[in-house]
Amino acid sequence: MKYTLTDRQLEILKTFGLKRQEFNSKINKPDAHGFKGNGIKIHTQGVTSEFVVSKLLNLKWIPFSENYEKIKADVGTNTQVRSTNHRYGNLLVHDKDDDEQGFVLVRLHNLPECEMVGWVYGKTAKDKKYWEDGTNRPSFKGRACYMYPANLLNPMDTYRDE
Repeated sequence: MKYTLTDRQLEILKTFGLKRQEFNSKINKPDAHGFKGNGIKIHTQGVTSEFVVSKLLNLKWIPFSENYEKIKADVGTNTQVRSTNHRYGNLLVHDKDDDEQGFVLVRLHNLPECEMVGWVYGKTAKDKKYWEDGTNRPSFKGRACYMYPANLLNPMDTYRDE
């Protein structure tokens, strides 16, 4: 499923990405999962992909909240959104991620066009054969996760936020 963002939407999403990063800096919250990079860029990427999923699936979305600990899903009630700027990027899931939540992959390599690729439950993605700790991909050193292949994701028309 694809969604093309307008210039105005991109502008608003960048503002929310900046707001998230500024808040994290204010409360001294480090980047998640060992990420070391441009915080504004990664927050804008997250906001953008969450917005796309909320639009395409018609799910509730809160772009920013200072009470983020109370929010249990990126969109809807049970949906986590992961994104990548890589054309053939895979879904990344972490040990602490909820096994019962649905994880949706969005590719943002061709902005303003966004591609919602597919989904899988956390418990399915957390198969040890998908574990990546930097042994095979040095860029994941210090950022261990499950790298679930995009070609194995369930089609979006089968997803339900429950």
